[in-house]
Amino acid sequence: MTPKILIAYGTRAASTHEIADFMAAALRETGAVVDVIAITKAQPALDLRGYDRVIIGSATRIAKPLPEVVQFVRAHQAALRAIPTAYFIVCMTLVDNTPAKRAIVRTYLDPLVALHTPDSIGMFAGRFDPALIEQPWRFLMQHGGKADIPRGDFRNWDAIHAWTLALLADTRVLA
Repeated sequence: MTPKILIAYGTRAASTHEIADFMAAALRETGAVVDVIAITKAQPALDLRGYDRVIIGSATRIAKPLPEVVQFVRAHQAALRAIPTAYFIVCMTLVDNTPAKRAIVRTYLDPLVALHTPDSIGMFAGRFDPALIEQPWRFLMQHGGKADIPRGDFRNWDAIHAWTLALLADTRVLA
């Protein structure tokens, strides 16, 4: 049976979008049918029936998933109970990928986990380019004590690939 998978994501500076597209490509190579959508406020009407797995990803802002991602999970709580669901979060805190930092970032998912417990969680560092951050966030990051965020692409594509393919085995995976 060919699995049909939805990857829904929220992003601000395209890093999470690029990860979602990368995941989709990896899953398609296995023969899966994959839909990738950007979560916006207009997405609550999306019908999740027919999907064999849902993967929901979010960038972080102020140590939380994006509001539209939380709204999406809230709107689809009932449907998600019947579908294997995975969450992934993209966070620059994981540039220094230590157990202590992973424990901190794991708490960033609490608003989503409180709505629906996933069977798998992926946590990944992202890419930071201040030019891609919208105002007023760019100003706040540069002048509000966050000027020390390292610039560059810190995504571990091998880890993202491994976590994504492990989802097909329907195992509990914490990446």
